[in-house]
Amino acid sequence: MKPTVSGNSGCQLSLTQRNGVIVVQKRATTAAYAPRLRAQIDKQRCAARRNRLPGVHIPAIVAEQPSPQGYCAWMEYLNYQDYSQFFATASLAKLDRLARHLIDFIEAELAEATLTEVPAQHFLDKLDAIARQLPGLANRDAKQAQLAALARRVKAQPVVLPLGPNHGDLTLANLMVSQDASRIGLFDFLDSYLDSPLVDIAKVRQDTQFHWSRLMTRARIDRARYRIVMRYLDQQIDQHFHAYPWYRQHYTLIQGINIARIFPYEHQPQVSDFTHNTLTQLGF
Repeated sequence: MKPTVSGNSGCQLSLTQRNGVIVVQKRATTAAYAPRLRAQIDKQRCAARRNRLPGVHIPAIVAEQPSPQGYCAWMEYLNYQDYSQFFATASLAKLDRLARHLIDFIEAELAEATLTEVPAQHFLDKLDAIARQLPGLANRDAKQAQLAALARRVKAQPVVLPLGPNHGDLTLANLMVSQDASRIGLFDFLDSYLDSPLVDIAKVRQDTQFHWSRLMTRARIDRARYRIVMRYLDQQIDQHFHAYPWYRQHYTLIQGINIARIFPYEHQPQVSDFTHNTLTQLGF
C-alpha cells in the first residue's frame, strides 16, 4: 500500500520484514530529529499499554535501534485503509463507527484527566515561540495580528481544562480504519505543548471542520463526497463534546492556537491561505 498522505515529518517510513513478519519501519532522517521520534515511540508504547478499547488498535513497538547517526523503530503493521480510501466507499453505518471510535478514545482520555486552571503564561509563551518563527514567512503582519488576537483571548478569562493523556496529533492522517470499520489504528503519537484531551478534539476537527487533510493528501478524492463525509463526522463529534462546559468555553481558543502552530511549516501558498482563513473563521 503506497502512502497517500504527506506532512512535515523528519521521518522515513517503509514496510519491511522482521523474523518473517511484515512490520513498519520508521527511521529518523536526521540526527536532530531522532530525539523527537524516540519520544513519539515512547508515547505510542505507553498509549498501547493503557488502551482497553476493543475498537482502537495501537500498533505494538516490536524493536528499536538508537545510534549516533539517528534512531529507528519497527512497529506492528496494520492492514487497514487510510482515510481517503475509507471515505471513498464508506457507508453511513461505517462512518458512525469511525466517529464512535474517536469519541470513545477521547472519552477514555477524559476519564484519566483532571480539570485544572492552566496559567495564561503557558499559552502566551507558546504564542511568543510561534511569533519568533515568523520572519521570512508570507503575510507576516497578518499573522502577528492573529497571534495578538489569540493572546487577548488568553488574557480575557481563566482557562480551566481537563489535563491528562492525549494523542497529541490526532488528525485523520494518523489513523487507519479496518475494512468493516470495527477498529481504528492510531499511530504517530506526539508530545504536545498542552497535555489535554481538548487538543485531540481540536486536531480531529482541524480535519472534520476545516478540511486540513484535503491539503495533505496525494490521493484523488471526490471533493463533494469528502465535504459531506466531513460535515457528517464533525456534527457527531461537536454535538457529543458540546455537553462539556470547558469545550463550549475554550474550544475556539485551543483550535486557534492549534492552527497558528502551523505557521512555521507554511511551505506552500495553499497552507498559508488555510491558516489565515481558518483563524479568520474562528474570530482571530
